[in-house]
Amino acid sequence: MKRIFFVTLSLIFIVNNNALYGMITNKARRSFSYKTVQQPKTLNYTNLYRKPILFDRVNQYYKQIKQNISQWWYGKNYPQMTRDEATAILNDIHNKKNMANTAQFFDTFLKEKNQESVDQLLNALVFSNHEINFLNARANHLFGESAKRETDHIKIARKIINWAQENITRFFLLLDENIINEDFFLISLLYIDSGLDKKLIPIFHDELHNIQNTPSGGKFLALIKSKNPTIYNAIMQREQRVKGILKEGMQKSLEELRTKQ
Repeated sequence: MKRIFFVTLSLIFIVNNNALYGMITNKARRSFSYKTVQQPKTLNYTNLYRKPILFDRVNQYYKQIKQNISQWWYGKNYPQMTRDEATAILNDIHNKKNMANTAQFFDTFLKEKNQESVDQLLNALVFSNHEINFLNARANHLFGESAKRETDHIKIARKIINWAQENITRFFLLLDENIINEDFFLISLLYIDSGLDKKLIPIFHDELHNIQNTPSGGKFLALIKSKNPTIYNAIMQREQRVKGILKEGMQKSLEELRTKQ
């Protein structure tokens, strides 16, 4: 009963706030000076498809309710608890401490935490701690497991793919050319995504010019072309057919992975 009451109360609070916002008149909005409300300039890494405003608003309400429930369930220290867990995982990865358990903790964090917390952990892992080899190994493992249609591993893979979507150009601008090799995590993610939602290929195509103009991006595309021409051609052509387009390429990559193991 307490949970139902809390969820209902959160919904009422959000709907009331939205109604109150809608009461602001156009005249009141115009009273704000452009000079005082200038939007800060941001660096746009990807040209992503914009979802309808209604979808964004409903998604925002859902995330807010979920966060309220989490804080009610775990207490006011829930955000701090999440940050502490992420810090502990990063420290264990850096110190190479009991890597089997660390990999399990990492997977559990990605599976159970929301996308925002996952993004923060992965950003720190790649761009601050530079633990690319760890992520390479996890992505390679996920490729093998997701091919078996393991639900938990697919859920984890989707979280990493969602994060990668937002950082495609950033990877090639900030990461050194020397770390791009056959085990690079983006290759495994492309293999996984070719059998799931096919979200990455259109973004790679849309950002192709920016990727090709970086040394690491050129090396990455050359690797994809040599290892999996099917996926390379799909990137070049922005192929988005739902069924069958990448089955042959993914099967070949899976066979290569099994041979290594």
